[in-house]
Amino acid sequence: MKQRILVAVVGIPLLLAVLCWAPDWATALLLAALSVIAAHELLTAVCGAEKAKRWTALPAVTGALVIAAVYFSGEHYADSPAGTVLRWLIAAAVLVSAFLIIYLATGNKISDLFPEWDDFTSAVTDTVGSSREAGSAPELSGETALVHFIDVGQGDSMLIQCGGKNILIDAGENDKGTVVNAYLDKIGVETIDLAIGTHPHSDHIGGLDVVLDAHKTGKIILPSVPEDKTPTTRTYRDLLKSIQAQNLKITLAKPGKTYEFGAGTLEILGPVKDDYDSLNDFSVVCRFTFGDWSFLFTGDMESDAEKDLLDAGTDVSARVLKLGHHGSSTSTSQEFLDAVGPEICVMEVGEDNSYNHPHRETVQKMQEGGYQVYRTDLNGSIVFTTDGTECSVETEK
Repeated sequence: MKQRILVAVVGIPLLLAVLCWAPDWATALLLAALSVIAAHELLTAVCGAEKAKRWTALPAVTGALVIAAVYFSGEHYADSPAGTVLRWLIAAAVLVSAFLIIYLATGNKISDLFPEWDDFTSAVTDTVGSSREAGSAPELSGETALVHFIDVGQGDSMLIQCGGKNILIDAGENDKGTVVNAYLDKIGVETIDLAIGTHPHSDHIGGLDVVLDAHKTGKIILPSVPEDKTPTTRTYRDLLKSIQAQNLKITLAKPGKTYEFGAGTLEILGPVKDDYDSLNDFSVVCRFTFGDWSFLFTGDMESDAEKDLLDAGTDVSARVLKLGHHGSSTSTSQEFLDAVGPEICVMEVGEDNSYNHPHRETVQKMQEGGYQVYRTDLNGSIVFTTDGTECSVETEK
């Protein structure tokens, strides 16, 4: 505040002196400088310093337009037709520039002005990676894919790496964002090409804001939750703030939508309904496929949503299944487990957690089914590496 008062005390008399006695060129420079400062201050105040840096050119263009407006208003152009046309064009450009500054300052994106183009590009590719002809088989060409099940205690966080891209699914509790960041830093992840928040519970999206703040992100997918069930928690608000800070547009999960990363494909399978009582059943369900290997991620989906998914005729088959809701008895019904037909099951669960996850009923299913089981409480972080044919597993413990 002291700095602003000092600027006003010194600046206002200086401004009056320039306007009264300075030549036209000095007036033009002063007005241009004030325009640049005002535009920058507006963007910084509303959007934050990081976002304002992305639009540094816009205040500069505004200043240049002000100089041009003053110049073409001078004696030489005052009465000429060309001067009149140029002044109108400059005035229009100034208005457009001012509109864009205010538009960006209120949290909007330039792409939002052209929804038809956005829809067109989404229809053509809607991928963060590359597109290929529908129905064609992927060419692996020596490529490998890694699927990480990150140990975040009692919560979920998975990372898929394929085709030079990174896909993050959830980031654990509020205090686990730093844990996920440390893990990503350790393996050299600098950007997140696609982030998915399976559903708005803190043990899934709690740390996601911290991760997004530390990594440039290309796209984020969240479930479509009815307004009366949308949480108003600080955790959810923090995530929305981080999304806005990156100028991201939320993509709602749409069953049947696919995203391609090199030779790998991520397909959104659910949720298939929007009238559940439990937020768990709104979980984004997705399957990553790379050659002969597929991984099914179910968030905290419970038996009602599992049944709806099967009733909709959805193919949920996968060789690796991330069990729903940390191995709770309310998820992974026998019918759903049979439909998936996994060889390997993974549980993201905290050691000695207060929920008694995984439930003994789920553990019994795993034993009776003869599945190979990995658990983050026992194995720490788990990494699957596949070339599309073979698959190896490494564990932290």
